[in-house]
Amino acid sequence: MPSNASDTPLAVAGLDVSYPGAKVLTGLDLRLTAGEVYGLLGRNAAGKSTLLNTLMRLIEPLAGSIAYFGEDIRTASPATWRRISYLGEMANVLPHWSVERLLDFQAESYGRLRRDLADALLAEFGIKPKAAMRALSRGQQQMVGLIAAIAVEPDLLLLDEAAAALDPVARRELFGRVLDLIGDRRCTALITSHIVSDLERIVDRVGFLAGGRIVLEGSLDELKERCALVPLASEIEVPPGVTVLRRRVDGRALVTGDLDAFDTRTLQRMGLEDLYVELLGL
Repeated sequence: MPSNASDTPLAVAGLDVSYPGAKVLTGLDLRLTAGEVYGLLGRNAAGKSTLLNTLMRLIEPLAGSIAYFGEDIRTASPATWRRISYLGEMANVLPHWSVERLLDFQAESYGRLRRDLADALLAEFGIKPKAAMRALSRGQQQMVGLIAAIAVEPDLLLLDEAAAALDPVARRELFGRVLDLIGDRRCTALITSHIVSDLERIVDRVGFLAGGRIVLEGSLDELKERCALVPLASEIEVPPGVTVLRRRVDGRALVTGDLDAFDTRTLQRMGLEDLYVELLGL
C-alpha cells in the first residue's frame, strides 16, 4: 500500500463477489478521498447493496482487497471499525425497541453519541424518543436509523439507499445534515442510490455500477465535460483518446474522453440523469 494509505478512508481493489449461479461484482475498484461525498448509482440488482454488505463483512468476497484507513478489512482493529457508520434498510428492525433504546445501543457500541444532535433532529422531524420503532412509519424508522448513524460523527459514513423511504422534503433536509457533518468533521461518505436527483445535489464524485464493476466515474463537471452522445457509426474508427461506453441503434454512441475530435454542433452533452439513462438504460 502507498505510504499515505492511512489517510485513505476506503480502498477497494479487484473485488469479486458471487451468489450461487451468478457473479455480482467483477474486478471492482473504488477509492475514496478523505472528506469527499461519493455517490454510487446503479439500477436495481446492479450490485450496490452487495458491495455495501461486502464492505461490512456481511458477505465474503471471492477475490480482491478492502482496506479502511490503511487497514485490511480482515484484520482491522475495533477502533477502526468505530470510525465507520453504516445504514441500510431500517424497516421493521428491532420493532420492540424504543427510539431512545436504539440510540442508547448506538452510544454503547461506539462509545460516543451526540445526544444533543440526535434529540434536535428527532424534534425537527417530529419523532418522540419514547416511541416504539414498530409504531413509526417506514420513513420515520429510516430517519431514526439515519440520525443514529450521523450522531456518532463517524469518519466514514456508508449509506445504502438509506433515504429511499423518505419523502422528497425529508430526503433533502436529511442530506443537508449529512453535508453539515462532512463539513464540520471532514467526514467521508459513500452513498448508493437510484434517485439521481438526491446525489446530484450533494456528491463530489459519482460512479456508475454496471456489469459488476464501476464503468464510469468522475465529478459532475468532469462528466459533463467528458461525456456526450455523438454520431459514430459502427464502421467509423474511434478517435484516439475516446472510449465508447455504449452504442445506440440510431448510429450515435455515448462516448467519454477527448471530445475535441468531434464537431461541437453534433455533440449532445447531458446532465447526470440523462447520462444515467443513456449509460444504464435498456
